[in-house]
Amino acid sequence: MCEPVSIGLLVGAGTAGAGAAGTLGALTAVQTATLALSAAGAATSVAGAYSQAKSAKQTASYNAQVAEVQAQDARTRGDEEASRVRRQNAQLAGAQRAGFSAKGIDFSDGSAADALDQTDFFSQIDQSTARDNAAKEAWNLRARKAGYEYEARAARPGQAAFTTLLSGASGVADKWTRYSGKS
Repeated sequence: MCEPVSIGLLVGAGTAGAGAAGTLGALTAVQTATLALSAAGAATSVAGAYSQAKSAKQTASYNAQVAEVQAQDARTRGDEEASRVRRQNAQLAGAQRAGFSAKGIDFSDGSAADALDQTDFFSQIDQSTARDNAAKEAWNLRARKAGYEYEARAARPGQAAFTTLLSGASGVADKWTRYSGKS
């Protein structure tokens, strides 16, 4: 396992010249600065990867919550639409009864009763359609919610940072090997 080397040691060793002890003393100031900048770049990339994965996780969690609220809203809107349809058809049936009564038609039997039955039947169909449409919309939104929850679970800030760290360390080690002549 490699021992950690601070950027200050790298820069200090590069300015110490040829008389400096150790492997760093053999590196030129430009090589030392290049290594230091590569290490700093890798550290910045690690922090960026962690931050990006954490942000993606938070965004996905928030979107899942929004999708659940939207699903509940869809169901509520479906119930409200079904109630509106029921009231509207009750008014229509009342108007039909009043019209039949005004003409002296008995609406408990015959064509008048059939017309009222059809009004009630189509009212039930329209109410059911409103609720079914709302249920389908809510199901779709809950499926979207499940996708967001999966995204939130899949976003692993620590893993993203570690992977980036390995990549950055590999680049620094490659430069170190080339500069120190150990290739």
